[in-house]
Amino acid sequence: ISHARLARDKIALVGLGFVETYTPSLRPDEETSWKLDEPISVELTALRTRLLPSLVEAARRNAEVGAGRIALFEIARVYLPGGELPDERLHVAGIAEGGFARVKGVVETLYAALKADLEVERGEDPLLHPGKAARTAAGIFGEVHPSLLEGTWSAFELELHELVKL
Repeated sequence: ISHARLARDKIALVGLGFVETYTPSLRPDEETSWKLDEPISVELTALRTRLLPSLVEAARRNAEVGAGRIALFEIARVYLPGGELPDERLHVAGIAEGGFARVKGVVETLYAALKADLEVERGEDPLLHPGKAARTAAGIFGEVHPSLLEGTWSAFELELHELVKL
């Protein structure tokens, strides 16, 4: 994926009011075969397979200290099982205060910035509210499950390689 395309994604998200953040590639014991033999801490034992769990935690921390109008995004690698070494994929994910309509607009803008056709269908994800989640060819979006964050939040996670192929 070219730097120009990454820059377009970042510019589009910043223009929509998002702030870029960076979260650790190591997570608590996730469902992955890529666990560290000697982890540096109990909280950092495995390579992440998704960006959204870390963004949910970052949004929660910001909300707990009284920050308002929270909208965070990250473009980073995830590590999927795939052989002797992890299958590294570049993802873009974001979380923001607001409902389904907000996140749908964000995803539409990202697709438009890359001149990709957006096809949406009903989706499911453990981090998203049942009935308020959608799937695209590149990933998922919807309202964050209310048990994870107080208030109405929305989030998305898309695989950039798939998005560019569209």
